[in-house]
Amino acid sequence: MSSRQTIHDAIGDIVDGISTSIIPVKYRYPESSPTQFPATFTLFRGSPPERKVDTITNEVIYNFAIVTVYPIDESATGYQKWLLLYDTLTDELRKDDYQTLSGNAIDFMVETNGQPVATEEFAQPCVMLDIRVTAKVLKSITA
Repeated sequence: MSSRQTIHDAIGDIVDGISTSIIPVKYRYPESSPTQFPATFTLFRGSPPERKVDTITNEVIYNFAIVTVYPIDESATGYQKWLLLYDTLTDELRKDDYQTLSGNAIDFMVETNGQPVATEEFAQPCVMLDIRVTAKVLKSITA
């Protein structure tokens, strides 16, 4: 029976374990002024952010997004660096070690169906991409 905070922290711990040479700064909240790029934000969000799956066992799915922000570098080298960031992050999240988030989830899945979006909200042109992750958990059944 895990809380949103427990799952959020477990996902944040996975992201924090990625080398700073790949992702120099990692936030567990929305940060409007990252100190460096690329950066990630681990956030509780989705559509919907929480969904009940089974009323008998009280299974719930929590949706999170790991928002990746990378400065736009219109070159082949820049694109290769972005792909390395993306592959490293998704490969780490898909490791067998994290399938239950240390026993906090029944299942943990990575869904990378988003598309990169150009933005200038970080004082320079950047590309943002949400890597969506879902954790299925059992919640307590109350009378």
